[in-house]
Amino acid sequence: MIIRGPEQPDQPAITQLFTELLADGNQDVLPPYVVSQRDPSLLIQTLYTSMQSNNDLHRFGFTRGQAAVYGFLSSWGDTLQAPQLSLAVHPSFRHRGFAQSMASQLHDLARIRGATSVRVMIPRENNYAIALCRSFSYQISRTTKTHLHGSLELPNARDVPSRWVA
Repeated sequence: MIIRGPEQPDQPAITQLFTELLADGNQDVLPPYVVSQRDPSLLIQTLYTSMQSNNDLHRFGFTRGQAAVYGFLSSWGDTLQAPQLSLAVHPSFRHRGFAQSMASQLHDLARIRGATSVRVMIPRENNYAIALCRSFSYQISRTTKTHLHGSLELPNARDVPSRWVA
């Protein structure tokens, strides 16, 4: 899998990924400006504009020409250096380690951009997301009847061996 930001030629693959995710009930994972985008031809431009604002960071995992996973770090400037991580895997690509790879790269990108921690909101019934967060040692607590909150302290960029991230 290749993980990188969206590019114009990716639009059909990304549109297909979002279509499948929405059909599978993953609206809560996607940022509102993606869910509300009515014109698929403007989707990449919407994502690119968001990325340029430095408020959000979008990454996609591609395999065999298909967008298999979407990862998102949101509200960068509003969260005291603790962006919220969201990710969603195409239903046909689940349980293959794509979420682990995407989360790992998003943690690296958050750390490189100066974040001291990353947070997540997890639906209580999503046992796969809970297990994924526990595999990274997130501290998980109850927030509502329907969701859990997770927080992961990130090591200082100087304390971690360098790895290449896109």
